[in-house]
Amino acid sequence: MSTSVDEPATAAGAPVTVRKDPRKLLTYSREAESTTWRLLALVAVIALVWVVFQQVTGGVFVTPRNLTNLSVQVSVTALVALGVTWLLVARQIDLSSGALIALIAVMIAQSEVIHGWGFGVTVAVAIGIGLFSGLVNGVLVTAVGIPAFIATLGAFSYLRGAGYLISDGSTVSGLGSTMFTLGNGGLSPLPSVILIFVLAAAVLVYRGRRMIADVRRSGFRASQLLSLVAICLGAFLALWAFGLYQGIPYPVLLVLVAVAVASFVASQTRFGRHIYAVGGNPEAARRTGIKTKRILVVLFVVAGLLTSIGALIQAARLDAGPPSTAELMEMAAISAAVIGGTSLFGGRGTIGGTMLGAFLTGSIANGLSLAGVNTFWQLVATGLLLVAAVATDRRTRKEGLL
Repeated sequence: MSTSVDEPATAAGAPVTVRKDPRKLLTYSREAESTTWRLLALVAVIALVWVVFQQVTGGVFVTPRNLTNLSVQVSVTALVALGVTWLLVARQIDLSSGALIALIAVMIAQSEVIHGWGFGVTVAVAIGIGLFSGLVNGVLVTAVGIPAFIATLGAFSYLRGAGYLISDGSTVSGLGSTMFTLGNGGLSPLPSVILIFVLAAAVLVYRGRRMIADVRRSGFRASQLLSLVAICLGAFLALWAFGLYQGIPYPVLLVLVAVAVASFVASQTRFGRHIYAVGGNPEAARRTGIKTKRILVVLFVVAGLLTSIGALIQAARLDAGPPSTAELMEMAAISAAVIGGTSLFGGRGTIGGTMLGAFLTGSIANGLSLAGVNTFWQLVATGLLLVAAVATDRRTRKEGLL
């Protein structure tokens, strides 16, 4: 997904030509339509996976209880994948997220159990570690010039090692009640139903108004109508699952907040447009006055922040801080982003696609577990999906379809 810069640099005294963001001139371009169809295809694949597992598990998979559990299981991967998505869009990568989660989980357990610190202090420590780790990665990439692959691979090693050193390789359990509630509690069913209804109505009104404007400009597109139908079906499914079981879990609420903020920043702010500009053509972005290094540092810091929130959920759910937790989280997050349509070559990716990618991989893992299949098959399935997604991205780039 590429974009133009609002105010290109000009020589002193020369007239300034303002180039509008093409997404404002043509709100539903061929690129946007291709992205919508890809997201709809992901929805169809998820639906097919659910149907298969519903049959294999004897009707246990698609139930309010299991769908609620699935949403919680996916929450950590979804948060980490959000940060990874923007890094991939900007032609960067982060291989240290799993190790960072492990270190923060260890520090959470040490803070609450060993040192007796309160919930607020513990959260501040966790967030601080995530921000600092992201800042270090960003500085190493932009100021020192180390490729992101190497910088974050090094972080993968020293962060994981620090977790083992601090904990002496042992797991500390028994976190405070507030921390435990963060990972295992949630809204009651009635407030959950009201919240889902309000959010769904807001999204439908926004998308509906955009669709009407697009129809007036460029005619009717079936993909737009199908996307509204998919949103309605998703809302009804959420009402059924959360309304009939225990409400929306707190981890899912945190994911919803992160998705809302990220979507707004990506589509409605200059910073969001600059992320895609940097990923689409870094040199052109730099020449037009975009501070590319500053943007990259901010993206690494944001990735660290989202990972630290994921670590809080992980530790709260486990009620412990094991130094071995979140192994292969890097692969899970990158896979979710790429399967959701984020390009490994930069410049393209959507928040919604990443969430669908995380839900697809999580559904496969959950379904295999319920079916009693060896969970190592999850790695096989995720790997095949990742290869297929990258191959599709490569092909569409060559053919110029996106």
